[in-house]
Amino acid sequence: MKTKKKFFSAAYKISKQEDIDSLYTDWAHTYDDELKEMGYQSPIRCASALAKFVSLETPVLDFGCGTGLSGQALKRVGFQTIFGTEINTNMKEIAQKKGIYNEFYHTDKDIPFPVNAQFDGICAVGVISSGAGPPSLLQQSLNSLNKDGFICFSYNDHTLSVSAYMDALIDVKKSGHFKEVFCAYGDHLPTKGLGSTVYVFQKQKS
Repeated sequence: MKTKKKFFSAAYKISKQEDIDSLYTDWAHTYDDELKEMGYQSPIRCASALAKFVSLETPVLDFGCGTGLSGQALKRVGFQTIFGTEINTNMKEIAQKKGIYNEFYHTDKDIPFPVNAQFDGICAVGVISSGAGPPSLLQQSLNSLNKDGFICFSYNDHTLSVSAYMDALIDVKKSGHFKEVFCAYGDHLPTKGLGSTVYVFQKQKS
């Protein structure tokens, strides 16, 4: 039997966005299996955290949904209306086949968020992350929230050690436009001994 190629370790050895996109294109069809083998916990932790603040009847955006593992977690905790965005075509095709999402918004690497769309709840699991999307996505995602809306996102151990991502987080906290309402460190990929911090921020009225 042919051994499936593993892609996880390679994600943290490249920094150019075009190389990262190419990696996920190649990884798409084995992504779920590889992450599940490592006990991937960040999706359910993020979905559960968001559900503490956002009604399950509220439509939520699964930003950078990948193959739909994060959408499955949102559905598992009870969210009823889930929208998706994903710039990688191969991963998006897999996510669409799972029947989780009510609609996909058209986005690409230049316009990662739906134009003129605002949300009361956003979930971004591992997408604002080393080996995935750049630190600038944090502010862009926050800008897509309605006033009083909530976003949940995760920073894994690799991301927590990169100053650019931490600086982006500090800038958001200093701005006064967003309030941190939840922060918890826990399992990310247990079989690898890796953790992640799950954050929930609320957009302020003023």
